[in-house]
Amino acid sequence: MRGENVDSLVNATKILKSNEKLDGYMIFKSNQGTGDHLKMN
Repeated sequence: MRGENVDSLVNATKILKSNEKLDGYMIFKSNQGTGDHLKMN
């Protein structure tokens, strides 16, 4: 999943339902979705 802030992502782990047990999670910070990686000519 993707989110705007850490709190919303952690909250989402409590809402999601799965048949498998969640051992943990990792949160990665990136510039995805910001457009920062695009070059404007």
